[in-house]
Amino acid sequence: MKLFTGDTNRSVKNASELKKLLQGVKFKIPRTYILISLDVISLFTRIPTKLVYEVVEKRWNEIEPFTKLPKEEFLTGLKLFMENCVFKYNEVLYKQIFDSPMGSPGSPCLADLVMETLEESVIKKLPFKLPFYYRFVDDIVTAVPKNKVDLVQKALNSFNESIQFTVEMEKDRKIAFLDLWIIRSETGSIKTDWHHKDTRNFIKRISN
Repeated sequence: MKLFTGDTNRSVKNASELKKLLQGVKFKIPRTYILISLDVISLFTRIPTKLVYEVVEKRWNEIEPFTKLPKEEFLTGLKLFMENCVFKYNEVLYKQIFDSPMGSPGSPCLADLVMETLEESVIKKLPFKLPFYYRFVDDIVTAVPKNKVDLVQKALNSFNESIQFTVEMEKDRKIAFLDLWIIRSETGSIKTDWHHKDTRNFIKRISN
């Protein structure tokens, strides 16, 4: 599944790739826009199995070249993977009964599959153009009109009731995303700088 997910022009693999993409695009952010970041609440444990099967059905023409399995056998294998996740804690066996298994190597692929489908469905319906849109797994950074932040959040949240987004808005024309500060200049150009979380208080608490 890694062969047909995670390779759209909207997804990024790390902060270095995002920095290069932002520096290479000569766009201007309108004065009426602000930078925002969006994050899915607990994505892996909130991906409904039913939604995954629906997405595979919908995108089967893209998936088929990468597997020798017919669609029904592929779906059977996928159901086996998603519906039979068993783990042990304190010598007690538990079976996960909902959503994508945490820690499984297949779960990031399923997350990408669902997020890509969500993007294709939602972005084209927005009544304005996004100057840019980049995603790292379930974290999104973009720029939208100041008075349309709630609209964007509601549009994304309407895709599926289990996949809900929180939103954070820029402060002083900049926003932190991955290890970057993304900065909107007064002229509308985008600049970046490396961002490091302040760990001094954390280190002080540990040492005490």
